[in-house]
Amino acid sequence: MKSVRPFAGPLSPAERAYIERGRAAFAVRFPGQDFAAPSWSIRHLKKSGSGDGSVSLLFAGIANRQCRKNLPDQFAEVVKAYLAICGKEPGTLYNRSTAARWLWEALEVRLGGHGELFKWESLGKEDVERAEDLMLESGMKQGSVYRRCVDLQVMLTGLAQVGVIAAISPDFRTPRQESADRMTLAGQEARSSLLPSEEAIMALADVFAGKYALSPFERLVSCIPALMFATGLRVIEPLQLTTNPVRKEGGQRLPLLLQSQGAWDD
Repeated sequence: MKSVRPFAGPLSPAERAYIERGRAAFAVRFPGQDFAAPSWSIRHLKKSGSGDGSVSLLFAGIANRQCRKNLPDQFAEVVKAYLAICGKEPGTLYNRSTAARWLWEALEVRLGGHGELFKWESLGKEDVERAEDLMLESGMKQGSVYRRCVDLQVMLTGLAQVGVIAAISPDFRTPRQESADRMTLAGQEARSSLLPSEEAIMALADVFAGKYALSPFERLVSCIPALMFATGLRVIEPLQLTTNPVRKEGGQRLPLLLQSQGAWDD
């Protein structure tokens, strides 16, 4: 059952279409859950052995822990649609939902507590930059602020691409935090020592080429580093390739995208 929203005005065609897409994706990826609920469980999306971590996406204010109000539907439904459609891993979903919650805190400042007046078409660069300011004022570490700003920019770019909002290019001021061990010779040597030797890499190539009488399983495992060396994929991405990675469409044979890159629904 869809909730009744105290909208300041009707949804735009782009918003309506996007929310419907989001509801359809949600039904597939979050079976048995309620799209309108103030939180979604992501426990079923977590890989075995990935640790406990956060198991829920919350759609409520984030700054005032003592009195959290649910995000208003006119804001939350588009955010929920984005999270359902983007098909990312649980950790990324949690981080982007957190970034969206900070954006709402910034909007609350502009709207003076009248959240029912919010419209996506009114979202501006100053709102996004204010979200960064609030994160910094909260005492969040700069590295975390930088990453949430990146999450926010990615989400807003996605919404602009489907016409929900106009393109926004905020001037975030939090710099990327570089690891200190990259700045010293000792640190660089320590990192380099973790890399496999040239002999080990050549041995993997020989296994992949079938030069040794190994089991089919060992040959299969050697395909993973081969794919990583050839494509630049991260280790999790070859492991998520479907067993039938080619589909036919209009007489053409097309490769499926990796789940971790966002196209999980094939």
